[in-house]
Amino acid sequence: MIRLPSAPKSLLWAWAVVTGALYCVLAYGSYVTMPSLAGGIAGFDMQPFGMSGEQGIAYLAAMTEEGRDYYLNWLKPVDTAFIAALSALLLLLAIRIKGWSGGITGLSALAYASFDLVENLLVSSLITHGTKSDTADFVETIAMFTTAKFLSLGVVGVALIIGWRRSNAQR
Repeated sequence: MIRLPSAPKSLLWAWAVVTGALYCVLAYGSYVTMPSLAGGIAGFDMQPFGMSGEQGIAYLAAMTEEGRDYYLNWLKPVDTAFIAALSALLLLLAIRIKGWSGGITGLSALAYASFDLVENLLVSSLITHGTKSDTADFVETIAMFTTAKFLSLGVVGVALIIGWRRSNAQR
């Protein structure tokens, strides 16, 4: 089995701080600013099971032009940076974990990043092109990626806990 060199703990902690700071900025934009620009409604990717088609249509109808601009030009780039930072952190942690739980952590981190990036792409497309007759179905497609994103993060969490417990048991 090929064993990748692991990152020093100081790098992991520094990267965790950067990732946490990005999350704080993203959370404020997602939970405070964006809802204020969309009739108080939480965004597509803020709900673990996604939005129904009706909820998505209501969200888009409530979103102001300023909200569209804010999402596309500020929130989405910050979210993309956060996805990259979190995925890198999780992959660095996966390398440190021995056995199958490290592999599961790494694969789930890559799945999370893929689902979240596709979700953001679909949301951007919907915001850019507006509502059409098939908008409800499109919103439900976004909801599948949202749910998959949160499920993959859940798998990451379980795999990290198992890996941490196994490494502590071996000491």
